[in-house]
Amino acid sequence: MKVHAALAMAIAVTPTMPVKSLQELIALARSRPGEIAYGTSGPGTSHHLIGEQFGLVTKTKFVHAPYQGGAPAAVATVGGHSPMLLVNVAEMSPYIKSGKLRLLVVTSPQRDDLAPGVPTMREAGFPELEATNWSGMVIASAVPAEVVARLNAEIVRALNLSEVRELLKSQAMHATPSTPEEFATLLRTDAARYAKIARDANVKVD
Repeated sequence: MKVHAALAMAIAVTPTMPVKSLQELIALARSRPGEIAYGTSGPGTSHHLIGEQFGLVTKTKFVHAPYQGGAPAAVATVGGHSPMLLVNVAEMSPYIKSGKLRLLVVTSPQRDDLAPGVPTMREAGFPELEATNWSGMVIASAVPAEVVARLNAEIVRALNLSEVRELLKSQAMHATPSTPEEFATLLRTDAARYAKIARDANVKVD
């Protein structure tokens, strides 16, 4: 098993929203509990769960507006169907550049290359909301350890190629080589984290 790419999520609002920072959004949400909707890529997704955790941590109440994917959620938000958006940075990037969305914060550990002037959750004062979406490779548990090690080594080699890194970077993805053991730890950690958020926020997916 091997992680091969990580993507930053972000919170953005429409230009008509009277907020220019995460702190201003929190203040507005506290004054209007249950009134501000945020679009995501769908119910039960990492975007949805981070949105719910955001509400729990900041003691605010937002309305979840699920769509069938991050791009449709971005289009709907730009179209005025919801004033706030929480999806991957890459899916909202065209609208940020055109001024149709205002990016407030990214959830990745480092600032994103597509929005270098936008703070991270940690910089904004909420390190517990730090998160990324990631892609990885898994194989059957019966595969011999030496085969897993060889496959991992080849994937790491590929991810360290400059052309591969640049290709991923152009899609707002970041190569993150790791060992099979590190990937297994990430799987367990994220599963436990999102399960706890779902319980605490009473998230139900029909």
